[in-house]
Amino acid sequence: MENQPNFNKVAIRLICQKMEERGWNQTQLGQRLNMKPSSIHRLVNANTIMVEKLKQLSLVFNYNFFEVLADQLDLPEPKKVVIDPAEHAECLERIRELEIENRTLLKVLKAED
Repeated sequence: MENQPNFNKVAIRLICQKMEERGWNQTQLGQRLNMKPSSIHRLVNANTIMVEKLKQLSLVFNYNFFEVLADQLDLPEPKKVVIDPAEHAECLERIRELEIENRTLLKVLKAED
């Protein structure tokens, strides 16, 4: 875990990069987020960023900051599970049978009331 990047700093650096790419200053970004320029100044100079704010920024920039940050995680991909189609069909059939049984039991219980 020690080798993982500081995601707050990476996110803030990406936000500044996107502002520069668009030619936006803090006032212009603030207008798009309905925030004061001073709030944007604090945001880009902070040590942390809230997930909800990063979501709003993703929408404003039409850029998925979360995907970029996730790509920087040094984690193995989850194993893909391959399900045999025949096994899958058997499971679906068993689910159908259990649903029928459940409906039948509910009718019996209602009839006893």
